[in-house]
Amino acid sequence: NSMVNRMGATFCLRMGEETGADAAEIAKAYTAAREIFDARQIWAAIEATDNEVASAHQIEAHLTVWNLLRHATRWLLNHHRGQLDVALMVERYGEPAQELMRKIVGWMTAAQAKRVSGYRARLQRGGFAEALTDTLVSCSQLNPALDILDVARRGNTELELVTRSYFRIGQHL
Repeated sequence: NSMVNRMGATFCLRMGEETGADAAEIAKAYTAAREIFDARQIWAAIEATDNEVASAHQIEAHLTVWNLLRHATRWLLNHHRGQLDVALMVERYGEPAQELMRKIVGWMTAAQAKRVSGYRARLQRGGFAEALTDTLVSCSQLNPALDILDVARRGNTELELVTRSYFRIGQHL
């Protein structure tokens, strides 16, 4: 129910078309992604702004989380299909993903951080509290998170070093 309610009625069909995965694999990957990024807490925080924040801003916030979960679900299916164990994925990626979520904006290059400042300003003007704004800005930048976490884990390298390197390389390219 969560997958259909949060991601839409066609999510499973489209994810299957994109990855070749079956519905059970998609549900597992989605569940792992939702738990890795603690999406339930973010949704609750967004929904707690009812009657305080315009619905258009809430929709934009929900779409930020939707995009992250869509990307993470696809990534998990592409990289762990066949051995997708929700508990193992959450154990492997959950804590580092939360650290990355808290720190990613600070680890960006100045130019990249400046690019997200417009989204931050829009959220603040919309009436979101600073903590939720920070979370949503981070979510908007987490599409490469699972790649970054995987490189750090496999290379036994500091998460900050891998993240800063990723952004520096991206800026250079």
